[in-house]
Amino acid sequence: MTDELGTSIGTPTPAELREQVDRVRDRAAQASGLLARAVLRAGQLTAERTPDPVLHKAGRAARAARVHRTPLLAAGAVLAVFVLVRRGRGRR
Repeated sequence: MTDELGTSIGTPTPAELREQVDRVRDRAAQASGLLARAVLRAGQLTAERTPDPVLHKAGRAARAARVHRTPLLAAGAVLAVFVLVRRGRGRR
């Protein structure tokens, strides 16, 4: 509950909690929209400023990663296990 000045004077009622939740959701939706626009603009700027040879090589690397997905995932898992084992042995 809040008094006329907006200070807390006790446990909020369910209606007040719903209002607070609605305000937070509205703010989150606004922030999400702003963030999405900022990310889109950053992506556009990056694409505009990246030289074509770099974009071409990045595209080739992405295609190769998609084609060889299983071996890359296996190599990543082996690397993760190696790092965890090495880290665990280092503490002894």
